[in-house]
Amino acid sequence: MASAHSILDFYYSFDKSLHGVEEVQDEYDRMNGNIHRFKGYMFCPECKKAALTFTHRTSKRRCFLSVLPSSNHDMECSYVYEPAKKSALTRYIKSVKNDSELRDRLEAVLNRLYDGVSHSLKNNKDETKPTNSFVLDCEDDKETTRASIPSRSLLRINNQDNGFAGILYGEVYLRVEPASKEIVGFFNLIIMVENASGERKYRAKVFLGKDNPTVDETQKYQIAILGCLDCSRKYPQIRIEKNSAIYYRIGTS
Repeated sequence: MASAHSILDFYYSFDKSLHGVEEVQDEYDRMNGNIHRFKGYMFCPECKKAALTFTHRTSKRRCFLSVLPSSNHDMECSYVYEPAKKSALTRYIKSVKNDSELRDRLEAVLNRLYDGVSHSLKNNKDETKPTNSFVLDCEDDKETTRASIPSRSLLRINNQDNGFAGILYGEVYLRVEPASKEIVGFFNLIIMVENASGERKYRAKVFLGKDNPTVDETQKYQIAILGCLDCSRKYPQIRIEKNSAIYYRIGTS
């Protein structure tokens, strides 16, 4: 699996939208190493301040992006912190008593990624707490440390991401279907993405239990899920602690 803190998406300042590192790799392959179209236009997908440079794929490693030595993330950007461990994320989700708190965090994530507006959490009046929706205060018996919530685009996950724990996000299509033919009353949320040819392809599913939400299968949604990715079977599944760890809305693009 790629490092939990690898930068695999970037803000492309030329068209002011998010893109994936694989697009740069494709350009690298097609143009014999020339990625002039992207140079100087790639920035941190979160703070949109730190300039990024590209490292191409080899037989032993995935392609990735890193910050130019002459550039820096915004001081509130989550990439300045070490990534939170899976156990810390699980403790956080279980500790949230109000479902709206978790959904507010995921809504703030989408606001920052897709709308370019503040990623501050709603109603955060405690100045000692992080205001960045990608950052957690992780507590143990000895101390409290600040850590980032890792994130991955649903458009670009693959088997190398098996076991990834954090926020999975993207612009996707949704449908709800029965989880089992034998046992009625349980449902899966099916997540589909659009490929370059405009075809919708299955990406992952989330078990919803008895929840049966209404979604418009013709609409493109922006979605953020705080969970763990399981790619051990034919079809990837995102495992969640509670259904409030899913937030989606109709996209604006």
